Amino acid sequence: IMKKLLLTLALCMGYLCTTVAQTFIKTEVKQSMRRVADWQIKDYPENKYAKSEPRGWIAGALYMGMFDWAELSGDNTYYDWLRKIFNRQSWQVANRMYHADDVCIAQTYIDFYNKEKNENMLKPTIARADWVLNNPSNGSMDLDYSKGSTIERWTWCDALFMAPGVYTRLYTLTGNRKYMHFADSEFRATYNHLY
Repeated sequence: IMKKLLLTLALCMGYLCTTVAQTFIKTEVKQSMRRVADWQIKDYPENKYAKSEPRGWIAGALYMGMFDWAELSGDNTYYDWLRKIFNRQSWQVANRMYHADDVCIAQTYIDFYNKEKNENMLKPTIARADWVLNNPSNGSMDLDYSKGSTIERWTWCDALFMAPGVYTRLYTLTGNRKYMHFADSEFRATYNHLY
């Protein structure tokens, strides 16, 4: 009986130590994440990429991370920061109609809309997506930066992070299969071309 009691006690102690260590690590990770998010906010006005194209893919990736952090941390400060930026931009995507880099930001707009149900957050994204669906590019899949039509399709692997997420989110939001069909068709075209 004593051996069983000692074994049970040892297992319980091991479990408690592991649980405390995991909690401690989670706390440290969250503290580090907060420091990074706070630094990003502080650096944002000076960031050359944010200045040059605050609706482009680099800023878009930052916004997605910041939105996820706001959700994880439960701190509305980060939502407020994003909302202020997006309101200044009138919830618009960047200028190039087809370019995946220029719609990346719409992923966060759609996530924000799902959180707050403000139609103004969504209208420009739907207008752009619908225009692209109604006027599909017939640009070449052979990427050549000297030819603008070759960046109208998702001809590079990074584009698969930036554009399909917009169309799949729109499908999830609206239930309209045209968004999913477009995302699938363009993704397959890129996949088949790259491989």
